Amino acid sequence: MATITSSGIGSGLDIEGLVTQLVAAERQAPAARLDAKQESAQTRLSAYGLISSALNSLQSAFKSLNNPALFSAVKTSISNDSVLGTTVTGTPAPGAYSVEVMQMAQGQRVMTSGTAAPSVAAGTLTFNLGSYTTTGEGEAAVTTFTATTSHTITLEPGKDSLADLRDAINGANIGITASIVNNGTTDQLVIARGAEGANAAFTMTGTDGLSAFTYDASTAAPSSNLDLLDAAQDAKVKFGGIELSRASNTISDLIDGVTLNLFDSAPGERIRINVTNDHAGARTAINDMVKAYNEAMTTMKSLTAFVPASGDDEESQAGILQGDSTARNLMQTLRQSMSEGVSELGRILGMSVDGDVASLGISIGRDGMITLDSGKLDTALGNASADLSEVLTGSDGFAKRMDNLLSSYLDSSSGILSARSANLEDSLAAIAEDRSRLDMRMETIEARYRAQFSALDSMIASMQTTSSYITQMVDSLSAMNTKKK
Repeated sequence: MATITSSGIGSGLDIEGLVTQLVAAERQAPAARLDAKQESAQTRLSAYGLISSALNSLQSAFKSLNNPALFSAVKTSISNDSVLGTTVTGTPAPGAYSVEVMQMAQGQRVMTSGTAAPSVAAGTLTFNLGSYTTTGEGEAAVTTFTATTSHTITLEPGKDSLADLRDAINGANIGITASIVNNGTTDQLVIARGAEGANAAFTMTGTDGLSAFTYDASTAAPSSNLDLLDAAQDAKVKFGGIELSRASNTISDLIDGVTLNLFDSAPGERIRINVTNDHAGARTAINDMVKAYNEAMTTMKSLTAFVPASGDDEESQAGILQGDSTARNLMQTLRQSMSEGVSELGRILGMSVDGDVASLGISIGRDGMITLDSGKLDTALGNASADLSEVLTGSDGFAKRMDNLLSSYLDSSSGILSARSANLEDSLAAIAEDRSRLDMRMETIEARYRAQFSALDSMIASMQTTSSYITQMVDSLSAMNTKKK
């Protein structure tokens, strides 16, 4: 806007100062009202933001609590975890079990002689995959091999090293692997079946430059160039005193919902496995829910509280949302819903229904805050975890109902708090528009004042000119009269 910084030319008035003071006086009252409205809207919007944040944390806690697996979780303990381990894959019943690992499952392995590496040249090597069967005992024992699949690899002319043969075997991808080790004297080729169990056996038949690699353990002389490192065999365990065989070191059909992972054999040692309920997850979820609820209630109480003056020199203190119906109704609804949930737990578990489920360790005070006795909660989880799961989880469970209740306040499109926050944001936008209109009105008023004072200055200047003229005329007349005398 235009400004005049000089005093009035004709009047000597401080026009700039007068205009500034008058405009400031005009602006003061409406600007103060807008400031008060803006501060109120901003503080209330911030307060609703604090409540929304606390309720979001509470809703997350209820979502985490709404998980039946928390109340059926189990854990295992093992007396010797260097022999076997466990993986919980389902919901096993708690209990105690004993396992003796008599023999590990393994695939067949053979290795070339440790004194001199056999010659390698072009030829074929046929692998028959299958199993060996021995009937009879002692000198009457007869071993036969039953093949299930057969694969042949070919070593081309010019390929004449153990490394060439190793690469040909590994490149065939037939379930057989080869590697070279050096014993300090010579290289040795180790050939192994990449599987476990009695069916992970093989024979080899070589031709031409690979004839030295023929091997068949069912013959009287399996090979003069290859030694047996490991015979293919099943795992053997005693489970509850019953001897069982399995083709793998991963056994999932002995304890329902638990997989055994065999690490080593320990004949004669009975490994104890205890399957017990694991309440850590449920305990944490309930504790987190109680903590989030109490924090939400504390936040809302501080924002809606009214503290009367307690002395002559003190003033009463009111929270930002003191008297706010939305916040008050939210607190009442939340407290009532929690009280109903706690009472429901009491009815299901056969405990008291007066808002104090003593045996569960949960109670709601007159102030709406929850207290939790961790020791009693652990006892209740141990005695009635299935009942707790029924009440707390599922599509009709307490946690889901509370989740839905909180959504009715927090939903971005239809939530009550979201709507209140949106209204306050609209109010702030309207206040900003009012400020713009006030600025425009003040510019108009300032221009009017400047025009008025400019006109006044001009009028005073004109009057001063007239006054000077009259004074001159009077002085002239007086001078003429004096001369005549």
